[in-house]
Amino acid sequence: MTEDREMSQLMRTGMAAVLASTEPTGDLAERMITAATARPGSAAELSRTDARSGASGSAWQRWWLPAVAAIGAAVLIVSAVFGVRMLHSDDRSAPIDQPVSPPAPSAPVTAPTPHPTPHRTSAGEPAGAVPAGFRAVDLTWVSTTKGWALGTAPCAQAPCTSIVRTDDGGRSWVGVPAPIAELTGDSCNGQCVSHLRFANRLVGYAFGPDALFMTTDGGLSWNRQPGGAYALEISGDTALRVVNTCVPGCPFQAQRSAIGSTSWRLLTLPAGGQTVGAQLVRNGSNALIATFAHVTGGAGITTSTLFTSADDGTTWAGRKEPCPQTAGSGAADRLSEIDTTAVAVADDASMTVLCTPRAGIDHPFTMTSTDGGAHFSRGSQLGATYGGELATASASTLLASTDVLYRSTDGGSSWHKVSETGTGPGRISFVGFESMNVACAIGASPSSAVVGSATVWTSTDAGATWVSHTFR
Repeated sequence: MTEDREMSQLMRTGMAAVLASTEPTGDLAERMITAATARPGSAAELSRTDARSGASGSAWQRWWLPAVAAIGAAVLIVSAVFGVRMLHSDDRSAPIDQPVSPPAPSAPVTAPTPHPTPHRTSAGEPAGAVPAGFRAVDLTWVSTTKGWALGTAPCAQAPCTSIVRTDDGGRSWVGVPAPIAELTGDSCNGQCVSHLRFANRLVGYAFGPDALFMTTDGGLSWNRQPGGAYALEISGDTALRVVNTCVPGCPFQAQRSAIGSTSWRLLTLPAGGQTVGAQLVRNGSNALIATFAHVTGGAGITTSTLFTSADDGTTWAGRKEPCPQTAGSGAADRLSEIDTTAVAVADDASMTVLCTPRAGIDHPFTMTSTDGGAHFSRGSQLGATYGGELATASASTLLASTDVLYRSTDGGSSWHKVSETGTGPGRISFVGFESMNVACAIGASPSSAVVGSATVWTSTDAGATWVSHTFR
């Protein structure tokens, strides 16, 4: 308030000083009005004004210019006072970065989910509040600090599929619009998504076996693409996806596209692929596809078939099931069959598979190849009787899950539970390496009735120690 009074006094003093220097004239107001209403540039109008006042050209300057100066001084002083008041009220003003409503979508662009309207950050990415109660089912990263999570959150009107993003390695998150699609599950209506992959801060893919959505603006809008994807992975400037148009019955196909393109090119896979399920992993120019069959089909025809590529999917080599099998055709032999249940490709181009004995009669173990999948060496067994997730930083450093998360630093020859070395994830539903040292995981749901998890785990020492984060 003191500053306001001082500024008001300054304004009065300044105006008084300027007006004091102005030659007093009885018809100053009339001259100003006449000059202001005269047609600009009209010498006649100016002459008539001067004639009425009996002033010459120099006399006109003596009253007009000081008046203009007085008005200018008043404007400057009032502006200064207004600026001071604005500064004083800064704590009550709205933020500069106000939420901006996204453009109204047109078919086939999907609208954002019914969560708070996002605004755009300085980088041009949409950002809003994290939906209350968000739980993640999948993670994707474009660096060791920048990633997205696909999941769900309670909402008034289905679908409640949601996406959140982090720029600091999982410590904090913001909401991002998601495509209008259910998460894959019992209520799937034919266009459900189960996975999320981003290529960079703008281009991303949300997909499931029967649906594929793509964004090129960081998630502000999503466009439905033809077909779906059982798996989709990004490396360099290309995206690979695995599709099947008549499951069950047709072998899986591989397609490749430039990042952000709607055009997909069919790649040639060797014959012999299976028809029920598929996984795809990539690292650099190396790719591995595992195709699965019905495990109740009998010995010799239900094992997995693998395809490997070292040139970004241009050419592929067929690989038989790397997990060792029991010879014979009897019932006891079929129970001894062992299936590939998860695959990984590391930075050093090594390929690892998680082998799970069928019917739960033995413990899972890993097999690792350092020659592009031509030969695999066997590791030791993990705990429990089922295999879950797998991630590898190299041929030596492996993470695998069964009942809990296990870690090996000798290529699977020995394993220890991560939770035994301190705080770390127990059961998980997702694990992956973003670099040789940075890994992330999603905790498993507390029950089969709950979709996703509210906890994400991160490690910066190749999975030796972990820190938990909640989505906030």
